Amino acid sequence: MEIKKISDLDYLLEVIDEEKVKTFLKKKGLFEVFYNPENNFIEQYFKTDDFEKTKHIINIINATSEKLDHHPIVNYTYGMVHIKLHTNDHSAVTKKDLKYILVLNELINRLD
Repeated sequence: MEIKKISDLDYLLEVIDEEKVKTFLKKKGLFEVFYNPENNFIEQYFKTDDFEKTKHIINIINATSEKLDHHPIVNYTYGMVHIKLHTNDHSAVTKKDLKYILVLNELINRLD
């Protein structure tokens, strides 16, 4: 899958309300992704069996972030990677965040 740079597409900055976010995630089968209404982030945990897989996931996040010009908050330990994502300019979830999480999951699922 080729990742195209999307930073110049204004329509992606449209703010998405909580119900639309949840509907999108369910429709796309992204059941591990959840919306946190306390801080308007979408979040996801990736569980890993070893640090090598954790590094692969971090590398995918880095490449996706640079290509899409969108950067989540990332925390990781030996067996887990946690990301939090929203569009900082709006302090809310936008189409850009949903695009990012969809692309990211598609790429990470290829590791299995």
